[in-house]
Amino acid sequence: MKNCRINSLKELELVGSNDDIKTFKTVIDIFPNVEVLRAENLMYFSLHGILERFKKLRHIKTENFRVETMIFVTLPSLKVIETAYLFPMALSFLWENLASCCENIEQLIIRDIGHFKLNESIRQEIGIIIRNLARFKKLKYCEISSSPQDPMVNGDNGDDGVVVADFHLPHEHPFYKIVVENFPGKQQTIKISQYFAQNCIEDVNTLKEIFSKCDILEI
Repeated sequence: MKNCRINSLKELELVGSNDDIKTFKTVIDIFPNVEVLRAENLMYFSLHGILERFKKLRHIKTENFRVETMIFVTLPSLKVIETAYLFPMALSFLWENLASCCENIEQLIIRDIGHFKLNESIRQEIGIIIRNLARFKKLKYCEISSSPQDPMVNGDNGDDGVVVADFHLPHEHPFYKIVVENFPGKQQTIKISQYFAQNCIEDVNTLKEIFSKCDILEI
């Protein structure tokens, strides 16, 4: 199938680990006009030099995603990145690069960022993404969440810099949710969870500065 081309296909869904770069490249090259790419995993290898060939690709939807796979991927056609779970790296450069190379992104959806993560790590990752949202000049909708889970360890730092671990009860679980609706000409709002509003004041203020026209509502 290596030299086969099917030009009519617009949406492609890949089911499986997608952990082999040669197989991945061979399969998607069959469909040069793909506009929507759905993949169970995009996290094992760089997509640089692969996705640029798809000039009509506008929507990437994946179950598991690492933003570092997109480093140096220049894709002006891309409008939507949607992932069920983000495997995060706390590097601002990665989000700066994504915003610069994929300058027309309108929707960024991260449905879970915190599974099996310490609270301090979740907060740090969310803060980095929020501080870089201003770089996405065309952004109309953004959703960032951490899923409610069973009691978890909170890895906040103590006064001496040592990580202090304590357990949250189910009703105390630090639940983060941020939804930015920045559609021009429509009601512009930022919806945030109560825990985020009370414990991430600096990030809330950053959202206010970036999306000054949006009303902030607690949910």
